[in-house]
Amino acid sequence: MYREYPPTRPLAPYVECFWTKRVDVSRTRVRQRVLPDGCMDILFYLDADRRPEGLVVGTMTRALLLVDESAAGDRVAAVRFRPGGAVAFLATPAHELTDMNIALDEVWRDTEGLGERLRTAASPAACVAELERELLLRLVNARPLDPLIGAAVGALRRVHDGPLRIGELARTLGVSRQHLAQKFKVHVGIGPKEFERVVRMTRLTERLLAPARAGQRTTTAELAYDLGYYDQAHMIHEFKALTGLTPREYAADVRDSIFPIQGPEAGAHSPA
Repeated sequence: MYREYPPTRPLAPYVECFWTKRVDVSRTRVRQRVLPDGCMDILFYLDADRRPEGLVVGTMTRALLLVDESAAGDRVAAVRFRPGGAVAFLATPAHELTDMNIALDEVWRDTEGLGERLRTAASPAACVAELERELLLRLVNARPLDPLIGAAVGALRRVHDGPLRIGELARTLGVSRQHLAQKFKVHVGIGPKEFERVVRMTRLTERLLAPARAGQRTTTAELAYDLGYYDQAHMIHEFKALTGLTPREYAADVRDSIFPIQGPEAGAHSPA
């Protein structure tokens, strides 16, 4: 079961959500498709039979298909940072981690104690409390967020009816397109144009799931028009480049995703 938890107020500018997942260890082959979302994650696999393993998952430019033959690591506890939020804690340029999974102890010191506390936590919510406590302790030495990145990410996420021209966005923010692209590379891990593609893909996944939930149907041509793609073929091409699937294939495959498309659950977590 996958569940999201909102961060406390001091961490909200940096953290999108905390999340936990329990893997069904009765299955011998677990397939999980992880889609790009413009974010970076720190996660721990909490298998009781081995030392907890902390990983940094960099911003992705393509879907990651995980096939776990043994289903080892029956519990996962993680933090998903807002775009640009992780580098404040990791002190590593985001582009050095793009499309990579690296051991957390390569960019953080003193992680072993955290892993053990997570492994012995009494519940998923207790795991989240431990992660949050760790981030609050490290917040004292965190680098300040870049206001330019915050403004650009917010603008790109607010556009619902088509792509926002990056040159126009840069001018609005008072910088050159090249400067904005370099800032995105360092803080987010991908360029603003790539981030805009990911945002639009995420909206498309939400729309693909919505008809089934509401008992309605929407054609792919209508979706392409609503989301500002040039045409249906452009939408399918863009979606497949990011996810490895066509929209129709994704709708059938979504049950295997480790990240169901959903927002943080209000009130799911009361901070320690």
